[in-house]
Amino acid sequence: MAQTEEQIEIFLLKEPNAPEAVYVSCVENRGDYFIGILLKEPKQDFGFHKGEKVYYFPFTDSKGTTTFICDLNPKTKLTEEALADGSVLKQAISVFNGNRTQENMVQVMGLLRDSYVWIPCTADSGEKGQEAGWIPEILKNGDKYFFPAFSGETEMDNYGNRFSKVKRHFLEVLSLAKSNDKDVSGVVLNPFSEPFVLDKKLWELVESMRSRLSE
Repeated sequence: MAQTEEQIEIFLLKEPNAPEAVYVSCVENRGDYFIGILLKEPKQDFGFHKGEKVYYFPFTDSKGTTTFICDLNPKTKLTEEALADGSVLKQAISVFNGNRTQENMVQVMGLLRDSYVWIPCTADSGEKGQEAGWIPEILKNGDKYFFPAFSGETEMDNYGNRFSKVKRHFLEVLSLAKSNDKDVSGVVLNPFSEPFVLDKKLWELVESMRSRLSE
């Protein structure tokens, strides 16, 4: 892992290109990932150019050596029909909860990028900063607030009977969470069955992901 105070070496990955080492200037440390600016034009076509921002993750191998990876490989294409009932998202969350690897985390985040989810709401004439006509329910855990969402309508179970069930694209859910009067710490998926928390610091990363839906 080569780095200086000003620049960090990362590896760009995108098939059929060979892995290419490039240097970035780290502009933000988000804990689970970093944001950097490419300092030079890559020799191969990765779709990113000098001066543009890239997101990269630390990867530690079995020997304890850490490198920084920017994986630009397109994932398997999806269809809206495949995502419609939320079962694909639910399964990915289950896999992550059983094996909390970076790869499984990114898989869930990529599915959220293209998914519609269900949110519990109460009817209202429209508060400032909220979606007109509905106020999303907010959950509290200790001193932290979380925005609940569900992969499918049935995942709400009896809890959903207390509210109106509103279906929204997950990117819209992130906007609602950002504009909520509470200082929301994260979005929690399926909080009463097999929960998955998308921490606030990862919202921007999900928003920046490219859609995997087939054109």
